[in-house]
Amino acid sequence: MIFLNCKKISNDEKILEEITKSSKCILVKLQGIRLGQVSSNHNTLYWPNQRLRRWMRKLKVETEAFRSEVAKVCAELKLWVEKLIEHQGKLEVASTGKQLLYEKEQLYEIQKRIVTNTSRIQDMKTGLKKNEFESSKAYKIKSEPRPEEDDDINLDET
Repeated sequence: MIFLNCKKISNDEKILEEITKSSKCILVKLQGIRLGQVSSNHNTLYWPNQRLRRWMRKLKVETEAFRSEVAKVCAELKLWVEKLIEHQGKLEVASTGKQLLYEKEQLYEIQKRIVTNTSRIQDMKTGLKKNEFESSKAYKIKSEPRPEEDDDINLDET
Protein backbone atom coordinates (compact mmCIF):
# COMPACT_ATOMS: atom_id res chain seq x y z
CA MET A 1 0.00 0.00 0.00
CA ILE A 2 2.90 2.30 0.70
CA PHE A 3 4.32 1.80 -2.74
CA LEU A 4 0.97 2.55 -4.34
CA ASN A 5 0.81 5.84 -2.45
CA CYS A 6 4.40 6.60 -3.45
CA LYS A 7 3.50 5.98 -7.10
CA LYS A 8 0.46 8.19 -6.79
CA ILE A 9 2.54 10.93 -5.19
CA SER A 10 5.17 10.70 -7.90
CA ASN A 11 2.44 10.77 -10.58
CA ASP A 12 0.79 13.75 -8.89
CA GLU A 13 4.14 15.50 -8.71
CA LYS A 14 4.71 14.86 -12.41
CA ILE A 15 1.27 16.25 -13.25
CA LEU A 16 1.96 19.22 -11.02
CA GLU A 17 5.26 19.86 -12.81
CA GLU A 18 3.56 19.63 -16.21
CA ILE A 19 0.85 22.05 -15.11
CA THR A 20 3.46 24.42 -13.73
CA LYS A 21 5.41 24.32 -16.99
CA SER A 22 2.32 24.89 -19.09
CA SER A 23 1.16 27.74 -16.85
CA LYS A 24 4.61 29.33 -17.09
CA CYS A 25 4.41 29.07 -20.88
CA ILE A 26 0.98 30.70 -20.79
CA LEU A 27 2.26 33.48 -18.54
CA VAL A 28 5.21 34.09 -20.85
CA LYS A 29 2.83 34.28 -23.80
CA LEU A 30 0.56 36.62 -21.89
CA GLN A 31 3.44 38.92 -21.13
CA GLY A 32 4.34 38.98 -24.79
CA ILE A 33 0.86 40.01 -25.95
CA ARG A 34 0.20 43.67 -26.49
CA LEU A 35 -2.36 45.49 -24.42
CA GLY A 36 -4.96 45.58 -27.17
CA GLN A 37 -4.80 41.87 -27.64
CA VAL A 38 -4.95 41.24 -23.91
CA SER A 39 -8.38 42.78 -23.56
CA SER A 40 -9.77 40.73 -26.45
CA ASN A 41 -8.11 37.46 -25.37
CA HIS A 42 -8.62 38.08 -21.69
CA ASN A 43 -11.63 35.78 -21.32
CA THR A 44 -10.09 32.97 -23.39
CA LEU A 45 -6.81 32.98 -21.45
CA TYR A 46 -8.09 33.90 -18.00
CA TRP A 47 -10.42 30.95 -17.43
CA PRO A 48 -7.96 28.15 -18.41
CA ASN A 49 -5.26 29.81 -16.33
CA GLN A 50 -7.62 30.07 -13.38
CA ARG A 51 -8.53 26.38 -13.77
CA LEU A 52 -4.87 25.50 -13.85
CA ARG A 53 -4.27 27.39 -10.62
CA ARG A 54 -7.21 25.60 -8.95
CA TRP A 55 -5.85 22.23 -10.08
CA MET A 56 -2.40 23.14 -8.84
CA ARG A 57 -3.79 24.12 -5.42
CA LYS A 58 -5.87 20.95 -5.29
CA LEU A 59 -2.89 18.79 -6.29
CA LYS A 60 -0.66 20.50 -3.73
CA VAL A 61 -3.20 19.78 -0.98
CA GLU A 62 -3.58 16.16 -2.12
CA THR A 63 0.18 15.77 -2.40
CA GLU A 64 0.68 17.12 1.11
CA ALA A 65 -2.02 14.77 2.40
CA PHE A 66 -0.28 11.83 0.73
CA ARG A 67 3.09 12.93 2.06
CA SER A 68 1.76 13.16 5.61
CA GLU A 69 0.15 9.73 5.23
CA VAL A 70 3.40 8.27 3.92
CA ALA A 71 5.30 9.90 6.80
CA LYS A 72 2.90 8.30 9.33
CA VAL A 73 3.26 4.89 7.68
CA CYS A 74 7.05 5.27 7.56
CA ALA A 75 7.08 6.13 11.28
CA GLU A 76 5.03 3.01 12.03
CA LEU A 77 7.28 0.93 9.81
CA LYS A 78 10.34 2.30 11.55
CA LEU A 79 9.06 0.95 14.87
CA TRP A 80 8.35 -2.44 13.30
CA VAL A 81 11.74 -2.52 11.62
CA GLU A 82 13.43 -1.78 14.96
CA LYS A 83 11.44 -4.57 16.60
CA LEU A 84 12.29 -6.90 13.73
CA ILE A 85 16.00 -6.13 14.02
CA GLU A 86 15.86 -6.70 17.79
CA HIS A 87 14.00 -9.99 17.28
CA GLN A 88 16.50 -11.12 14.64
CA GLY A 89 19.31 -10.44 17.09
CA LYS A 90 17.56 -12.54 19.73
CA LEU A 91 17.04 -15.32 17.20
CA GLU A 92 20.71 -15.27 16.26
CA VAL A 93 21.70 -15.49 19.92
CA ALA A 94 19.23 -18.33 20.50
CA SER A 95 20.35 -20.24 17.42
CA THR A 96 23.99 -19.76 18.40
CA GLY A 97 23.17 -21.00 21.91
CA LYS A 98 21.32 -23.97 20.47
CA GLN A 99 24.26 -24.75 18.19
CA LEU A 100 26.65 -24.54 21.15
CA LEU A 101 24.44 -26.86 23.21
CA TYR A 102 24.32 -29.33 20.34
CA GLU A 103 28.10 -29.23 19.98
CA LYS A 104 28.46 -29.61 23.77
CA GLU A 105 26.22 -32.69 23.66
CA GLN A 106 28.32 -34.10 20.83
CA LEU A 107 31.49 -33.52 22.85
CA TYR A 108 29.90 -35.17 25.88
CA GLU A 109 28.96 -38.21 23.76
CA ILE A 110 32.51 -38.37 22.38
CA GLN A 111 33.93 -38.16 25.91
CA LYS A 112 31.64 -40.98 27.05
CA ARG A 113 32.81 -43.11 24.11
CA ILE A 114 36.43 -42.31 24.93
CA VAL A 115 35.92 -43.36 28.57
CA THR A 116 34.12 -46.53 27.49
CA ASN A 117 36.76 -47.41 24.91
CA THR A 118 39.57 -46.59 27.35
CA SER A 119 38.10 -48.97 29.92
CA ARG A 120 37.72 -51.63 27.21
CA ILE A 121 41.34 -51.14 26.22
CA GLN A 122 42.39 -51.47 29.87
CA ASP A 123 40.32 -54.65 30.18
CA MET A 124 41.90 -55.98 26.99
CA LYS A 125 45.39 -55.14 28.24
CA THR A 126 44.67 -56.88 31.54
CA GLY A 127 43.32 -59.89 29.68
CA LEU A 128 46.35 -59.88 27.38
CA LYS A 129 48.75 -59.79 30.36
CA LYS A 130 46.81 -62.59 32.01
CA ASN A 131 46.95 -64.64 28.80
CA GLU A 132 50.66 -63.93 28.42
CA PHE A 133 51.26 -64.96 32.02
CA GLU A 134 49.23 -68.14 31.58
CA SER A 135 50.93 -68.96 28.28
CA SER A 136 54.39 -68.41 29.79
CA LYS A 137 53.39 -70.54 32.75
CA ALA A 138 52.15 -73.24 30.37
CA TYR A 139 55.37 -72.99 28.38
CA LYS A 140 57.45 -73.35 31.51
CA ILE A 141 55.44 -76.36 32.58
CA LYS A 142 55.79 -77.90 29.14
CA SER A 143 59.51 -77.30 28.96
CA GLU A 144 60.24 -78.72 32.43
CA PRO A 145 60.78 -82.48 32.52
CA ARG A 146 57.98 -84.43 33.99
CA PRO A 147 58.67 -86.36 37.14
CA GLU A 148 57.24 -89.51 35.62
CA GLU A 149 59.76 -89.42 32.84
CA ASP A 150 62.57 -89.12 35.34
CA ASP A 151 61.29 -92.11 37.19
CA ASP A 152 61.29 -94.16 34.02
CA ILE A 153 64.82 -93.19 33.28
CA ASN A 154 65.99 -94.09 36.73
CA LEU A 155 64.42 -97.47 36.56
CA ASP A 156 66.09 -98.30 33.32
CA GLU A 157 69.47 -97.39 34.57
CA THR A 158 69.34 -99.66 37.51
